[in-house]
Amino acid sequence: MTQISNVSSLQTMQRYTDFAAVRTLPPSTEKAVPSTIISLSSKGLEAAAQAESDAALRQISTSSRFRNAGINTLEKFGTGALDSTSQVALPGHLDNEFTLSITLGGGKAVSLTIANAGEDMFIQVGSAAELSPDERSAIANLGQAFQSAIDGLTQNVPQVRLAELTRLDTAFIQSIDLHAKTTLETVPPATQSLDFHIDSRQRRVSVEGPSGKIDVGVDTSRLQGLGTNQQQAKAIDNYLKTFDQAATRGHGDRQLMTMFKDAFVDMSLVARTDDSIDSGTRVIVPWKPSREDKAVLTGLPDFSTSVTQAARWSNPLRQDEVDGFKYEASQDTHLAGESFANRSITQSQRSSLSAQFHSEPDNSRKLKLNIAPGELMTVPRFHVQQEI
Repeated sequence: MTQISNVSSLQTMQRYTDFAAVRTLPPSTEKAVPSTIISLSSKGLEAAAQAESDAALRQISTSSRFRNAGINTLEKFGTGALDSTSQVALPGHLDNEFTLSITLGGGKAVSLTIANAGEDMFIQVGSAAELSPDERSAIANLGQAFQSAIDGLTQNVPQVRLAELTRLDTAFIQSIDLHAKTTLETVPPATQSLDFHIDSRQRRVSVEGPSGKIDVGVDTSRLQGLGTNQQQAKAIDNYLKTFDQAATRGHGDRQLMTMFKDAFVDMSLVARTDDSIDSGTRVIVPWKPSREDKAVLTGLPDFSTSVTQAARWSNPLRQDEVDGFKYEASQDTHLAGESFANRSITQSQRSSLSAQFHSEPDNSRKLKLNIAPGELMTVPRFHVQQEI
């Protein structure tokens, strides 16, 4: 048993071709905004998956079910072909669900849910107020971003694809929230969830599933140290290498760490240009950081991240030995001073790694953890602790 504790400073999809008639369901007992539920027939689903083999048609994959559903639905909503007309509720049990909630200027709220329960597909649209053509157009323009997120999460190996949703159209949209729940095709089936939020001041994403939990939060309310796209890309690359080193040292789950790195990249890229280092900068002091000041900073907005691997008990002889992995990283930047000549800039970067895992005592012997408790066996235990 080895323990480490270390502290240191798209795939193109086909379109749905058959929308069945609106399905009437009993009203919800809770207060709900007007909504419409559309059920997609089995014929429509088969047409959407016509490029698949006959075997695939008999058991349509999750990715095929939601093929282009986000794009098509938002296009219909943008043109007024899909509207909120009746107060209804979705079924109590859903196998997969993707809900996009949008707050427009003036506080208008719009929600869109695409889901399935078995062979039945559902689309629910809700709006708390009448929308203008420009507002509908702004929502429709989110179609590709919404679809990209859906496509990533419905892969056999789920992926985080949120980069396009971070490009907030502040002219019409105040905030975007995405809630997703997918049923993984594992034995037994497991549930994976994702919650994403973005507005003009922050970005957050949380992913939780059988492998563990990921949290990434980025503060965009103070962009005083913001650098160019090129500077940010370099800083992100350095962080990704650090994450890989932590995963190697702590024997972290590779798939979970990949999702963590993807979430970090999508949330952290804020700069819009390589030409001006002041692009998008907002300061809270009466002076602006110089190019030289920013050159010694990462160029990234401040953030706080963590990835926690689900605990495992892999040694049947010692149930008190728990395999685990937790990594945290953060950045804080502070500007102070009444003038440029009397300025203070502080940027702190912190990371911590805590991990426990089983490994071979030496290269000549293979680790065996499948021996019955009654059999004689001596399992070496290791403890490694390091602080930097």
